[in-house]
Amino acid sequence: MIRPHSGNNGKYHAKQGYYFPLHPEKYASENKTIIYKSSLEQRFMLYLDKNPGVRWWKYEPYPLKYFDASTNKVRKYYIDFIVCVKGNPDRIFYCEVKSKKETLKPKNPKNIQENLLYLKNLSKWTAATKYCREKGYEFKLITED
Repeated sequence: MIRPHSGNNGKYHAKQGYYFPLHPEKYASENKTIIYKSSLEQRFMLYLDKNPGVRWWKYEPYPLKYFDASTNKVRKYYIDFIVCVKGNPDRIFYCEVKSKKETLKPKNPKNIQENLLYLKNLSKWTAATKYCREKGYEFKLITED
């Protein structure tokens, strides 16, 4: 079940809302209040919830530290999803949900904001990829494609 969420703190105008799992036994996070921050996240939650091949999933469960090359600072990164897919053995995926546009290098090198955001995202994804490799997991970028 999905219900709109009113609080976006004025940061962006993406679709937000509460997500209530159809199969709560598959949602493995300790925090049972799930607030999606985009329609893509909402659709991915529904996909995970309905997919019989998914053993369990978590939403923004804990932070990874990463070096943000756009600010030269160490920051925390909350990966959108951790997903356990049934198999022999089961496989763990760390998934970041972004629009396709946000995963591509900006076309205008003079647009400082877009370039800094892209650099920040690359820093996050590089750290997540390294972390997953060390743990035997896989990192995936999920887009609308």
